[in-house]
Amino acid sequence: MNSNKIMFCLAFALAILVGYVSVVHAAARPVRIAIVAATGSGSEQQVVDALSSQLQDNQYIVISTVNPDWYVSCRIEDHADIAALTVRVNGTVTIKTVKTGDVLNTISAQANKQDYNTGGPTPLNKTLVTSAMREVVQDLTQRSVQPIEQAVITEIDVREKIETAKSLAHDGKYDQALEIVKSISRDSPHFWPAHTLADQIQMKKNATLAKTKSRPALGSNARLKALEAEKRALDARRKAIEAQEAAIRSNR
Repeated sequence: MNSNKIMFCLAFALAILVGYVSVVHAAARPVRIAIVAATGSGSEQQVVDALSSQLQDNQYIVISTVNPDWYVSCRIEDHADIAALTVRVNGTVTIKTVKTGDVLNTISAQANKQDYNTGGPTPLNKTLVTSAMREVVQDLTQRSVQPIEQAVITEIDVREKIETAKSLAHDGKYDQALEIVKSISRDSPHFWPAHTLADQIQMKKNATLAKTKSRPALGSNARLKALEAEKRALDARRKAIEAQEAAIRSNR
């Protein structure tokens, strides 16, 4: 098990211990992720391949360009200064939702190289550029795995919270459902759907309370009738006892 997978396991276990993650069902739907090269360059494709390789064994992730939930876009750009014989390579990995276009995270890496050739004006050393590219590819890949896996943990956690809240509301446990929904952070792409769900649950709670308040008169009448019936039964029992006492006295 490589270090990234170890970090993911530790982070997931810690999240459970501190209550950050709701109970994740074994059948929880995985997050579908399309990992793509922003411009189609070879360096970007190396990052795509490396990330796909390291994430493919995660049971909560499906690497697919078919109906993805998220796009993970890999971009690498190089900026060469021929006069100064320097090259700067910038790399970014952006995690973005497909449905709403929310950016969940952006990871960056950079490499700067200087060619110290003193033999006069010469083309920039291609080996230098290749080295900078390779450095950014490796660094960007290593930096990106954990944030992607952490975003997946958060996504599944929020999904579970929403489903749990719906179930609780269905059972009439409105306050518990509202507490769970309102715990969903504004930073989550599910915040506004959760906000809408909270409004729906509150409306159901209010409607239930209104129905309950409209019943007291009927409940009181039924209770009064029961008490009257009980009183008549007690009166009849008292009269029967009094009749028995009278009969006993008359036979003395």
